Amino acid sequence: MDIKLIGDRIKQARALRNYTLDDIASDIGVAKSTIQRYENGLISNPKLPVLQAIAESLKVNPSWLSGYDVPMIDDTALSSIVSKRLTEIEMSVAQLADKANVPLHWLKSLDTFTPGQFGDYEIGYDWITRVADVIGMQGSILRSALAKQEIPVFESDEPRISAKEAFGSPDIMTYYNRLNNLGKETATEQVRLLTLDNKYTSADVQPFPTAVREPEPDYLKVNAAQTRTDQPVTQEDLDYDENLIQEYFRDKEKSDL
Repeated sequence: MDIKLIGDRIKQARALRNYTLDDIASDIGVAKSTIQRYENGLISNPKLPVLQAIAESLKVNPSWLSGYDVPMIDDTALSSIVSKRLTEIEMSVAQLADKANVPLHWLKSLDTFTPGQFGDYEIGYDWITRVADVIGMQGSILRSALAKQEIPVFESDEPRISAKEAFGSPDIMTYYNRLNNLGKETATEQVRLLTLDNKYTSADVQPFPTAVREPEPDYLKVNAAQTRTDQPVTQEDLDYDENLIQEYFRDKEKSDL
C-alpha cells in the first residue's frame, strides 16, 4: 500500500466533508492520534478494518481510500452525486449548507435520510432542490435520487407504495422513524394485516359508538346536607349520609354473591 497516498486521500475526503480528526475518531471509536498518524503516513502497516471504518465515516469508497484507482464515491446514491459535484466545484459541505440554507447535519447524513424523517414529508425535497440550485445541477436529478430512498411500506406481490402514499400524514412518519429496524418491520406487518380486514378499509363501516357512562353510585352523589350553604350541617345530617354509604355497600355485597 502507498502510505502517503492513503494519508493524502484521508485528508482530501476529510476536507470535503468538513470533518475534524476528532469527528472521525469519535465516529469509529479510536484515538484522535490514530487518525492523525494514518493521515500523516506514519502507519507502516495500515489495518484494513481501520481503513474501512475511516472510509465509512467519510462516506467514500474504501478501495479508493486504500489507494486503488477507482472512483472516490459511488455515484449512484444521492450523497455520492452531491459529493462528486462538490469535489468538481471545490466547495465544502459546510459551505453548501450555508449557501443553500439547509442543516449541515442533514447534508452529512444524506445517505441515511428518508423523506418524512423530520415529520414533514416535503421538506427533504425542498432542501435538496435548494442544494441543486447552489451546486448548479438539475433539481429533478437530485429529487429522483432522493425518491429512491423512500421507505417501501408493503412487501407483497402488489406494486410497492411509498411511505408518502401509504401514510400521507407526517405525524405517522414521525412515530415510524423513531422505531428501530425490528419495530419498523413489526409496524409494517401490522399495517398490512389491517388492510386485509374490511372493518378497517371499508368507507361504510360505522365508527365505534361513544362510550356510555354507567349511572353514578349513590355514595358519590352530593347529598342535600352537603349542598346546603345557608344552614350548618348537623350530626343528624352526617349520620344520614353515612347510612346511605353503608347501605350502598351492603346492597353491592349482596348483588355480588
